[in-house]
Amino acid sequence: MAELAARVRSRLEAADLSQDPDETPDEDSSADVDGYDSMAKTMILAGLVFGQQLRTENVLRRGIAQIDTEEVMDATSTNTRIRLVSEVALSEGRLTARVEPMRLPIDDPLARIEGATNAVVCEAEPVGEIAIVGPGAGPELAGQGVVSDVIAVARRHATTWI
Repeated sequence: MAELAARVRSRLEAADLSQDPDETPDEDSSADVDGYDSMAKTMILAGLVFGQQLRTENVLRRGIAQIDTEEVMDATSTNTRIRLVSEVALSEGRLTARVEPMRLPIDDPLARIEGATNAVVCEAEPVGEIAIVGPGAGPELAGQGVVSDVIAVARRHATTWI
């Protein structure tokens, strides 16, 4: 499974940076803005996909609070988008994880995510990139659909390719 899911990038309900970064829609958005929500989901995903449970101190976390309007405008003018991205990578048996703002080309699947939509992009050999996108808001959903789809794909292909 390590070869299958060598890299998992996830947007996981991060705040939409196409909005004014100096404006917070409500007081409860700090978990999203500071990256704590994405970090928690990244840790869950790492445990399910790679079978290794990470601790908060194992995840580099940097939220979007420091992103200013100038950076957003610069990204827009260069046909890129800033998104809060979670990344889990397994290299030589070592699992690393980070959550941080990244500038993505406009054609990147994660750059096209808006609002409360969740997306997971998995890079797998030999198929390449697999993107799973779905709604992520509401108590019924809570990202469960996206995560369960990733696990199903990983399990199905792990037994085929390994």
